[in-house]
Amino acid sequence: MAAQVKIMKLGPIQTNCYLVSDEKGCMVVDPADNAPAILAELDGRKLDLIVLTHRHWDHLQGAADLMAASGAPIAIGEFDADAACTPGATGGQSWGVSTSVPRVDRRLEDGEIVEVGAMRFTVLNTPGHTVGSICLYEPTEKILLSGDTLFAAGVGRTDLETGSKHALVESIKTKLAPLPDDVTVYPGHEATSTVGAERSCNSMMRRP
Repeated sequence: MAAQVKIMKLGPIQTNCYLVSDEKGCMVVDPADNAPAILAELDGRKLDLIVLTHRHWDHLQGAADLMAASGAPIAIGEFDADAACTPGATGGQSWGVSTSVPRVDRRLEDGEIVEVGAMRFTVLNTPGHTVGSICLYEPTEKILLSGDTLFAAGVGRTDLETGSKHALVESIKTKLAPLPDDVTVYPGHEATSTVGAERSCNSMMRRP
């Protein structure tokens, strides 16, 4: 069975939560809220891993409950790991939200391989939206889980804590722009896209 990507829009700002699975394994990326709904969607399948693309509250509100219910470990980019465990560093203050994860089980490094079933996702460090933002790329299945680094016809904001426009530009041009046109982009918010579509309409994706 080829990889399947199920999109759930969760939380007050409609964050994309992804259930990525094949016949051998399953992971949840950015459990934004409502762990019971995610568990219901899993429909009894064993959850192997919970991955956070970055530290922000709207991408991790459901992580603690999902971990407690499933026993699945939590993984996040190494440079956002400590912040994800610190309520004051997850950026929810302006929304009246104080949330974090109880622990990080796996600190993901650039180039590391995340294996889920037969899928092998390469970790791409893509600082800019936050210092520890990551994307996950599966070349065989042509999947890019881009978090808040790259959107359809847009990019992540850089005016939040640890954000950097210069870093974001470098991340996109060096890590994402070289990917094949037919890779599907699954962003942290709004609609999916492809690398080719972004190359044609998104100035950040045009390689120097």
